[in-house]
Amino acid sequence: MNWASTITKNMISRAVKAGIDVVEIHAAHGHLTHQFSSPISNQRKDKVRFLLEITDLVRAVIPEDMPLFVRISGTGWFDSMKDESPESWTVADLLKVGTYPSWASTFWRSAPGGVHPKQSISIDRAQYQM
Repeated sequence: MNWASTITKNMISRAVKAGIDVVEIHAAHGHLTHQFSSPISNQRKDKVRFLLEITDLVRAVIPEDMPLFVRISGTGWFDSMKDESPESWTVADLLKVGTYPSWASTFWRSAPGGVHPKQSISIDRAQYQM
């Protein structure tokens, strides 16, 4: 994944030089970092390693006082599936992620899943991800 790290570092450096005020890592909705961290699409034991590496890399590039946001998927929307229930993120998993030292001064927020075609969203579609 060195190529992703290099691209991210170059992209963030250019954005900082351009005068951005905040960086958000989008690790939700099926994006690459979400695919690595989701137990639905990744069977490895170090699911959040890639996201932590990207977070550390961004922290090293941005000014110390610049806010860093991380958007993660807090649910896989499998709660209502009766016959098939893939392993998914839980609240306990989210709380663990928030304790990593590199995220001590990071604002992170949860947004619904987006990795599995059989996920069942139990709310009105018009309100999904509002």
